[in-house]
Amino acid sequence: MIFARLQAAVSGGAAGEDHANAAIATQLLGDDTPFRQYVALAGKEIVGRVRSVDAVGATWCADMYVDPSHRRRGIGQALLGRMLRDDRARGSKTSVLTASHTGALLYPRAGYERIGTLFMFAPRRAKS
Repeated sequence: MIFARLQAAVSGGAAGEDHANAAIATQLLGDDTPFRQYVALAGKEIVGRVRSVDAVGATWCADMYVDPSHRRRGIGQALLGRMLRDDRARGSKTSVLTASHTGALLYPRAGYERIGTLFMFAPRRAKS
C-alpha cells in the first residue's frame, strides 16, 4: 500500500462514486495553496483519499473515503495521520470535520474527539 500527497490532478479510478471524487485542479495542489489531497494506492488503484483545507489557523478534514473492500486495514488512520502531520507542519493548531456513522468509529482512534452533534434537514417532499 502506498500513501501519497497528490500534487497533480488525477481523474478516473478514484475511490467512491460521489462528487467528492472529483480531482482538485493542479494549480490548487502546490505547497502554498489551501488544499492538500492524500491518497492510498493499491497498485495503480486509488482505494482511499482525504483532503485538507486551510481555514485560518486550523484545517478542515474533507472527503475522507476508503473503498469498502479495503476498510479495517488501517488505511483511513494512515491517511489521517499523514494529513495531520503535514497540517501541523504548516502551522495548523487544530483540525475539524463532520463524520458519517462509519467515520465516527474511525476518528476517535485517529485522535479526534466528538465536540457536538450536527442535525441535517431537507424540505418536505410534496405529496403526490
